[in-house]
Amino acid sequence: MKTESREFRKLGRVGRVQRLVDEGILTPDQGDQLLADVPVLPLEVAEHMIENVIGVYGLPLAVVPNVTINGKNYDIPLVIEEPSVVAAL
Repeated sequence: MKTESREFRKLGRVGRVQRLVDEGILTPDQGDQLLADVPVLPLEVAEHMIENVIGVYGLPLAVVPNVTINGKNYDIPLVIEEPSVVAAL
């Protein structure tokens, strides 16, 4: 059963990740990675990716569940700092 947007947003972060795992959208390992309190990209890794690294930039990762596009439902991941975009979707 796909999650309705209104009930999904009422869940806490752990509950939202668990719902995505339960629905098979994320694997348990992916859920654990999202819930880990560690930087997504450690500086020592960033230093080997590009030159002149001065830091790592992060944005919130959100999901908009159950969006219908051409008659098919999708869960849409978004990386954005504007809450009204997520709410509008």
